Amino acid sequence: PNYPAWRMTLGMGIVLSRGRGPGGGPVAGTEGAPAIRKKVSFIEKMMKEREKTRSIEQELKRLRREREQAEKELEELRQLLEEQKK
Repeated sequence: PNYPAWRMTLGMGIVLSRGRGPGGGPVAGTEGAPAIRKKVSFIEKMMKEREKTRSIEQELKRLRREREQAEKELEELRQLLEEQKK
């Protein structure tokens, strides 16, 4: 043979299978439409929940401001009553 004595052989095996990766799980990009719809639905639900959370936080801030204002008014009324008693 014309091959040098130091030549080595590299072996490689390729397995093409649809939908399963090395660990038995799905290969990226082969999940299918139902799985994609499920993920999109989940993301949409999370976005709606985030928006609800924001609106609830805004309402909570508004209620806190109103409570602080009411407390100030109450303190002013107490001071007026104390002055009238004297």
